Amino acid sequence: MAVVAVDFSADAAQTTATAARSAGGQAITDVIDLGTSEGSDAAVAAAVDGFGRIDVLVNNAGVYRPSGVPPDIDWELFERTCAVNLHGPLRRKSRRSLL
Repeated sequence: MAVVAVDFSADAAQTTATAARSAGGQAITDVIDLGTSEGSDAAVAAAVDGFGRIDVLVNNAGVYRPSGVPPDIDWELFERTCAVNLHGPLRRKSRRSLL
């Protein structure tokens, strides 16, 4: 097993990598914002650069930060959550680079 652990937080990415290594796998880490096209591309590049190819992709990115309820919702926080949880997995440019 080879894991590319990416997160907003280097400590969180390292925790994931440590768990993968403890289970007998290999792991690399990077601090990447998966809510942007550049971040999605960087995650794919990290995997290919680190391990040579991607055989199986598990896109498990997600954030949860309560943003309130209408009419008092924090729209900036809500849009940020959607950028990572909804748009991040669907970035076309990164998907093409997997082919």
